[in-house]
Formats: sequence, C-alpha cells, structure tokens
Amino acid sequence: MPIPKHSKELKLKVIQAYLDGSKGY
Repeated sequence: MPIPKHSKELKLKVIQAYLDGSKGY
C-alpha cells in the first residue's frame, strides 16, 4: 500500500520535533 504524501510529511515533522526535544531546545 502506498503511503500518502501528507503522512510522510507528518512523519518528518514528528522526527524533527523529536530531534529538537532531544537537544533540550
């Protein structure tokens, strides 16, 4: 099943938010 584009973008946003959180930012 192909992954919707918006789902991919949401995943990237979550990863970015996680990285920002790990920085203590």
